Amino acid sequence: MKTERTARRGVGAALLVVLGLASVLAGTATIRGEGQLDDVAHPKPPHPQEPSAWAADVDTLLAAIRRTHPDPYRVASATAFDSAGATLKRRLPSLPAHAASLEMQRLLAMAADGHTEWASLPESLRGSFLPIIFRRFEEGWFIRTGDPRYRTLFGKPITAFAGLPMDDAVERVIPYVSGENALGKLDAAADLLRIVTVLDAVGMATGIPDTVPVSVLEPDGSTTTVAVAVTGDSWVQPTWIDVEQLLAPDASRPVSERLDGNYECAWLPTERLLYVEFSEIRDEDDRSVAEFFDGVYEFARRAGAERYVLDLRENSGGNNYLNGPVLRGLIATPALDRPGRFFVMIGPDTYSAAMNLAVLLERHTHALFVGSPTGATPNHFGDTRIVELPGSGFRAEISELYWQNSDPRDTRPWITPDIPADPSAAALIAGRDPALEAVLAFETSDSLVSTFGPPMARWGRNGQLRGEQWPSLLEPAARSLDPVPAPEPVTEACVVEDDPGSMGNP
Repeated sequence: MKTERTARRGVGAALLVVLGLASVLAGTATIRGEGQLDDVAHPKPPHPQEPSAWAADVDTLLAAIRRTHPDPYRVASATAFDSAGATLKRRLPSLPAHAASLEMQRLLAMAADGHTEWASLPESLRGSFLPIIFRRFEEGWFIRTGDPRYRTLFGKPITAFAGLPMDDAVERVIPYVSGENALGKLDAAADLLRIVTVLDAVGMATGIPDTVPVSVLEPDGSTTTVAVAVTGDSWVQPTWIDVEQLLAPDASRPVSERLDGNYECAWLPTERLLYVEFSEIRDEDDRSVAEFFDGVYEFARRAGAERYVLDLRENSGGNNYLNGPVLRGLIATPALDRPGRFFVMIGPDTYSAAMNLAVLLERHTHALFVGSPTGATPNHFGDTRIVELPGSGFRAEISELYWQNSDPRDTRPWITPDIPADPSAAALIAGRDPALEAVLAFETSDSLVSTFGPPMARWGRNGQLRGEQWPSLLEPAARSLDPVPAPEPVTEACVVEDDPGSMGNP
């Protein structure tokens, strides 16, 4: 069902960060308590001790970070880690288990590395969730998907959450989010706010409430507040609905919303544009990544594609070693790898192995990047080792490799898009894709192309090095949606085995 698929993909990496439901790693596998950490990896105890007895676990966790992570003190010093650990040990006797578990995550987040975090949501934090998922758009925070009982909240910017201004509420939980840049942390912070035990731990609630007030801005400037009921330990439900399906069920959906699977493609014959959605770097059962992209490039050659779009906006990673065919096949298709013909869509969910792919494409091809900044840094840490702490049952994963696919001097917080196109709630509801529209509007004669220079040096050009801020997604915003016309339906599903001459408008 499209609703369920879109909801799961829309929350993407952030849910994985919060729940640890799967490992989205820069490499191929999670390594469990082996080698140098044999002395600190333990089976999960059947009955965790009370937080007052967790002091040894704090020391074990700090030791594991120090011994495993390639550079744990690049942002916070060793003294800062030790001081935070000592403070936590003093507080443990007064903390309930859910608050103590959250503070353990804060220690991991100090590494400023999106892969160094809790490996799974601690049991003490489970059991109380809100049945809505919200995301940051250029107009502010909006419900992306959720229980349709709260339809009066959909399509309106969230101004307050649990009694705090929405941006202040997000800032309250940011210290507990593992990540490499500000944009990459936003979705995970929003998901932490959905965990009602977290609200109690950070002082946004007293105890575990039955409801949480959520306020939205009405089109006339007034505010509506709804008490959202707390539900059990669950995420996306079959009865939930996406905002666009609730508010504009008859609107045509953009090509990115109509494709399914880890990788799919669409051919836009009028524009001579080949669009590929790449949402997870993992082989499917019936075709591998290599087989799929071999077919894509063969189709592009036979169809005479004049533009090629690779969409990595919802790709939070997978297996690094499957990236090779994507890069090699493109380089072997010079008709596509030309300035102004090849576009890579990126965003805050572009992370881990997908980030590595974006960096390789930046360094070795003539890619133009479209969208908003990536959720990871070009050079970053990954491939985690899991440590299970004996007293608390807390499970942490700690990066043990440094992936340096960009220049060793590259300290950018993200890849900055050459063609900005932030996610818009209004466009989403109307069935428009601002990034694809930006590609279609781009003229190859634009002066932007002439500023690039050799691909290997593109990381150092001024536009990238000055990309420390991204105001539209980082500055406070809460404005009503302006009407956006729906686009004309375009595209035929790309079946790469077919004769491109037979591919026409639906």
